[in-house]
Amino acid sequence: MSQSGRLGKGNGGTPSNPLKTITDFDDFLAAGTLSGEIPKLGWSFNNYVQFEGTSNNPGIISGNTGISTHNSLTTSNSANFLLGGSDLSINWVLDLGTLSDNTNRYVFRVGISNFDMSYFTNPTRGCYFQYSDDVNSGNWQLVCVDGGIETIINTAISATIGFHGFGVVVNSIGTSATFYYDGAFVGTILDDIPLTEAVSPFVLSENILGSTPFHYIDLFYYTQVLTNARPGTQTPSGSGGGDVSGPGISTDNALCRFNGITGKLIQNSIAILLDTGELSGLTSLNVNGSQIVKRTTSAISYNVLVSDYYVGITDTSAPRSVVLPVTGATENQIFVVKDESGNASVNNITLSVEGGALIDGVISIPINGDYQSFSCIFDGTNYYTL
Repeated sequence: MSQSGRLGKGNGGTPSNPLKTITDFDDFLAAGTLSGEIPKLGWSFNNYVQFEGTSNNPGIISGNTGISTHNSLTTSNSANFLLGGSDLSINWVLDLGTLSDNTNRYVFRVGISNFDMSYFTNPTRGCYFQYSDDVNSGNWQLVCVDGGIETIINTAISATIGFHGFGVVVNSIGTSATFYYDGAFVGTILDDIPLTEAVSPFVLSENILGSTPFHYIDLFYYTQVLTNARPGTQTPSGSGGGDVSGPGISTDNALCRFNGITGKLIQNSIAILLDTGELSGLTSLNVNGSQIVKRTTSAISYNVLVSDYYVGITDTSAPRSVVLPVTGATENQIFVVKDESGNASVNNITLSVEGGALIDGVISIPINGDYQSFSCIFDGTNYYTL
């Protein structure tokens, strides 16, 4: 039996300064409309039922199974957000339940769009995740569409069952839509972001073949930081009136960054700062200024530490040896060794590697020129000079 109506009483928190920052969520703890009461976020739905929550996922609604039509969920007003006037972060936590296949095939979309339940037409404007088993090898796609013109990024993220987080962040001037999966950055789309027609949060499971399997929605939440605050009385300072906001799911140890010109919305990132001080995840590093590195000096032979970078030998009144590390060294780590004494042509500095590993295919190489230096990179087993 097809079901349609209103669903999901919102159980959102109270924003600290709703004139500037609006944040809310729905945990779908109650379905239906109580007498004289409209659900907080006003969901309209087709073919959804309340489902038993779990210890980790309280409040679940499920798209009904055994039907050959759409499952859809959107706010009753399908024009909530006009993009380009605020930083907007839209987030869903849901489980596909059963993957699409050649027997029961569907196209699943989740994000924001102008999807209209009155007509059950596919979105012509929006930014959302999209999946079907016979497209992009069953991996998730990122989509922005404006007036039916699409920009699509094919990701390498396989659709899997189990609860996952889906986040879409549109910046305050509507020039970028950034996508996050389980709190991790996936990609950014710069084109075909709809700015002329308002959109709303939505989930759409479009039946293609056979029956539409169950899927499960656990949580929706959003944060909107207006570029220009609405008039009214501001929350007093010191009473939790800050209007900086961020994603509900993030990557452990990720460096945060601010999105948009307002500097009010915190984004997750792929840059990871470990408790040891190690920074990883960067695809490139652009230093627009001076560079400061660790410099270690020794007047005697020296075993290089994994925490070293530059090692200067300051005394070559006798031959010296420098041993590069293997244990604890990181693949692609670079070390620099230099004769700072200016006397290596008389008493050489011999470079070798812990455990008998090689440098450029040999056991050792000499620094035999005054003030000469060698830079070496570690491949996980051996070293090579640069």
